[in-house]
Amino acid sequence: MTAAVPTGPDPRGIAVSPDGKHAYITSYLDDTISVLDTATNTVTSTVPVGAGPFGVAITPNGTHAYVTNSNAATVSVIAIDTAPTISGTPPQATAANPYTFTFTVTGTPTPTTSVTAGTLPPGLSLAADGTLTGTPTAAGTYPFTVTNGVTPDATLNTSITATVSECTGSWCGLSRP
Repeated sequence: MTAAVPTGPDPRGIAVSPDGKHAYITSYLDDTISVLDTATNTVTSTVPVGAGPFGVAITPNGTHAYVTNSNAATVSVIAIDTAPTISGTPPQATAANPYTFTFTVTGTPTPTTSVTAGTLPPGLSLAADGTLTGTPTAAGTYPFTVTNGVTPDATLNTSITATVSECTGSWCGLSRP
């Protein structure tokens, strides 16, 4: 035996998450599930469920645990937090032209994005859902970091280069009277 980890009284069932990072242990007498961090062999949280939890199963994608509650004739469904991710490479922007780009943001609970370092090009803003919108007002390269606000944070270091568009219309080169 390498470790004896205390959980709730009368453990009856156990299931391990697909990534192997957590074990979910039923506690029959206090109607809870103990969530065990398998790297540290510590209980990180206790989740109340129905009366007499016995069996537990984790979905193949690791997003939910299903617990049979033998004394309540029910099944408890527990949403499992999934690690946050953020990805995407914003394309080049052109000053004075409308711009839209959406980062791919995942995780449970649903994360919200923010700029935590650097600055966006003037005229652009980042919505909580990861959408960059607006009309850049100045040319330049703008490095910034986007964070999705779920612990542990997922971050993405990126940049947008905004250029000044060349005049191509019939008004180009004309001076005002």
